[in-house]
Amino acid sequence: KLVPYDKPWRAGANEATMFKTDKDIMVEGKMLKAGSYSFFTTPGKTEWSIMFNSETGQWGDKEGGEANMDPTKNVLTVKVKPLKSTKFNERMTFAVNEKGFSLDWENLSVPVVVQ
Repeated sequence: KLVPYDKPWRAGANEATMFKTDKDIMVEGKMLKAGSYSFFTTPGKTEWSIMFNSETGQWGDKEGGEANMDPTKNVLTVKVKPLKSTKFNERMTFAVNEKGFSLDWENLSVPVVVQ
């Protein structure tokens, strides 16, 4: 209930979460140019959208709780499958690993492959 399915979410608290890379990378097999991006997700029951948005520095939510993201400024959107987490995570974390990173929260892990 805290994060509804099928609605964009800021994936963090307060300001929009930032994702920065100093070189071009591949995210889930798609090119993301070097730069700074706001990071948003759209959670689903069986699939999540991961969005990298060129607008940065904005507050994460608009008044009323809607994600403060202009979808026309999404430079990359990828789809990933959430997994059951191996442990309970009371606080949301981003874990960097050899395959990329994951968003881990409660009983869920959302892995994103980065090369």
